[in-house]
Formats: sequence, C-alpha cells, structure tokens
Amino acid sequence: MKRFLTPVCLLAAIVAAATPATAAPSGPPTAFTENGSLPASVCGFPISYTLTGKTKVIKSPTGRTIITSPGQKITLVNEGTDASVSYVITGVRRETLVDVPNTDVDTIETVVTGRNIVVNFESARPGLFVLIGEFNYAINTNFEEVRVFSGNGQVIDICAALD
Repeated sequence: MKRFLTPVCLLAAIVAAATPATAAPSGPPTAFTENGSLPASVCGFPISYTLTGKTKVIKSPTGRTIITSPGQKITLVNEGTDASVSYVITGVRRETLVDVPNTDVDTIETVVTGRNIVVNFESARPGLFVLIGEFNYAINTNFEEVRVFSGNGQVIDICAALD
C-alpha cells in the first residue's frame, strides 16, 4: 500500500513527483490509517497524529501527479498538554516536476485545492497549517523550500490551535 502522509507533504511530494509518469492506475483509492509524530521544531512542542482515510496517486502521461484524499481526517495532539484538534483534509494536490537547467536540482510546483494540510520545516513561514481554498508552493528535489505557500482561501495555524 502506498501511503502519502499529507502533513509531511514535502517528503511525499518528492516521492510522488520523482516517479516516472505512467498512465493513471485503475481502481479505487486505497484506505489506510497512519500514526506518527512531528518534531518539536515544527511548532515548539512535539506533536503526535493519527491520519485516516483514503488516498490515490494518479500519474498523467504529461508528467503531472495528482494525489486525492477522499475521506481523510487527521487528529493532532500536543504531547506536552494533551490539547488536540481534528481536521477533515479531503483536498487534491497537483504536482509538476520542473527541470531547472544547468543544475542537479529540479523544482516541484504544487497546487492544492480544497482542504489540505502542510508542514513547513525550514521555511519563510514555519509551522503546520490547514489550507482551505486554492494555494500553491514549490520545493526542490533536495527537500528545500523554493516558494512558501500562497493563494486564495483560509489558513488555519495548527500550532496556535494546539498551544
């Protein structure tokens, strides 16, 4: 089963976008449950999470990767205070690998629509956020931020909600 951890979309984006393009796979999205943690460096305190729902990765012949997340829900817990929040994150992520000439590092341009969650580790805007609407951001294949997220819609600061 392929699991793409939506909160840690930076790593998932690299894995999904680095795979060669193929025809869209048939069949329904795959159900999963994943438990994990985020380091204290994200929000200033350790966070555990449970992510449930379904996911499907679709590779287009043009090289674009589409990741759907029907029925996904995440519950995050501040390990220091036991404060918790839950979010429905049923958005869609579209990724395009862009060749950067004369370098060994390419860029992954990402557009998210609907309800998504992103984590920014080393960023111009560090933290953990729910994005509701249409946003875009870019990272490179060395896991470095090229452009912090921007777009139209609502931004929920999860770190503030758990603090």
